[in-house]
Amino acid sequence: MRFDAYYRTITVFADAEPSGRRDGLWDRDVCEIFLQPRGSNPSCYKEIEIAPNGFWIDLEIAPGEKRDLRSGLRRQVNIDEHKKQWYAALAVPIKSLVERFEIPAVWRVNFFRVEGKAEPRFYSAWRPTSTPKPNFHVPEAFGALVFTEAGGKIGG
Repeated sequence: MRFDAYYRTITVFADAEPSGRRDGLWDRDVCEIFLQPRGSNPSCYKEIEIAPNGFWIDLEIAPGEKRDLRSGLRRQVNIDEHKKQWYAALAVPIKSLVERFEIPAVWRVNFFRVEGKAEPRFYSAWRPTSTPKPNFHVPEAFGALVFTEAGGKIGG
């Protein structure tokens, strides 16, 4: 996964676990992906977040609970101060998301971006959730991510 995000100012937490894991990233600048693999309970999904300084969190979300996913994700982030843009690339082992991955597959997914630490914050979504207050935890608003054989041949 790759995120490209323009910014006005960058607001991040100064501390994290030695691995870079940081709970509560959603309270500062962050890019997020919510993934719901085929066959998942409709109200359960995976949440992966990355901040401009490389801090991250990965979670399994279920009604009334969240658990660490422990995906083993790898990440790289870069900030281009001249363009006022930051980039994040994430590699997440598929085995941390599903027991068995088969193509073709259609997963439910949404992508989000938050900037700032106090209102008014900047919020954006690939598939807006249309909630009165910003709330990304609306699986009914997720779109479709389609995996096909052709996808594996791109660039190869």
